[in-house]
Amino acid sequence: AVKVLFASERRLLNLIFDDADCKERDDCFGEIVEQGNMIMFFRFGEAIAYSEKQPEKLFKLLDMLEMLDRLKPNVGEVFGG
Repeated sequence: AVKVLFASERRLLNLIFDDADCKERDDCFGEIVEQGNMIMFFRFGEAIAYSEKQPEKLFKLLDMLEMLDRLKPNVGEVFGG
């Protein structure tokens, strides 16, 4: 979703709203992200901190961290960070 959907939405909004500091563009993008459940993705660390500690979840956690690390350049590009 980050590489295709949100990147395409960001490009489309940049074409619609020419102004670099356009609050409406950022608000629209925020709503798209929220509807795409990316909020849960960004709150991953918080969810881990509050979850029950179980050794069998360690490998799943490591897989998720690896995926986040691979997506970091795309997330930074799309979300401006």
